[in-house]
Amino acid sequence: TRKYAVRRRMRIKMQRALTRSAPRIFGFNNLDIENPIGEFRILTIPYDLTTTFHCGTRFGPQAILSASIELEYFDHILEWTPMDHVRVVVEEDIETIASSPADMMQSIKTHAQHSLGQMCFERNESYCGDFLFTLGGEHSISFPVVAALKEKYPNLQVVQIDAHADLRADYQGTPNSHACVLRRIHEDLGCATTHIGTRNISPEELEYARAGHPNPIHYFPAHKLQRREQWDALLAHLRGLEGPVYLTIDVDGFDPHVFPATGTPEPGGLTWYQGCDVVKALAGKLVGADLVELAPTGGMHHADFTAAKLVQAIMSMEYYARKNKQ
Repeated sequence: TRKYAVRRRMRIKMQRALTRSAPRIFGFNNLDIENPIGEFRILTIPYDLTTTFHCGTRFGPQAILSASIELEYFDHILEWTPMDHVRVVVEEDIETIASSPADMMQSIKTHAQHSLGQMCFERNESYCGDFLFTLGGEHSISFPVVAALKEKYPNLQVVQIDAHADLRADYQGTPNSHACVLRRIHEDLGCATTHIGTRNISPEELEYARAGHPNPIHYFPAHKLQRREQWDALLAHLRGLEGPVYLTIDVDGFDPHVFPATGTPEPGGLTWYQGCDVVKALAGKLVGADLVELAPTGGMHHADFTAAKLVQAIMSMEYYARKNKQ
């Protein structure tokens, strides 16, 4: 109808205007909500200096923020509206330093430390605490964010959803490549790690994963997760983890039908609801998370929306679990 067409044109016009003006909100501006139970702080890092094959992940954070205005804020599964209770703060983009990946890693860590300094993480009878969520950008950005959180949480464990192991000692001349991020987190920071959905790994990475480290590496490759007993074993492992936990999600960990817009897609990944089951198993123990490697691509805007939906789902499940533990 004509009325619908007018509304649709107005919506498209608003979306374009928001994209041009780079909105620093997620969904809507809810900074003035009364008596929030927590603060969900979003750090945006449009960085893709070491990206290989298909570039463009630097456009990921803005695409997710722009898509978030179309979200339905009511969680129909948990039957509550998290954004009515949790204040969402989106920080300004961290500027890319092109001189070297090492310099960029230090800059990200400094920004993450500052962000954490603005958050108390205190929990009491009426307050469920704060949460740091990072939008990339390429996967290398996870290492300095985890390093900053590790200073607050010495026993921090890291769970990764990713098609790739990311356990290389170095790649293309740098140890700070996106292909090395979990090696840096495991080897340099000493975090125990869990790898979910891996289906692209080098012989050297597999040898390192099986080496028997004091800080264990738990490896759940995608082909084994096709068996129900292995999937159940993964969820039991996640539920058994003692917090605090950091969740890092490379969108290529999902099957390309869920996230086609990414630099190095791999067939055979997680479904949407499998990803949600992973988050549900960790809910209540998470202190931070990230979503990386979305490379916005023409004709695949559904991937932007799915990414925004996943960010909201993580916020919803984590705070719902915290609220019900009070």
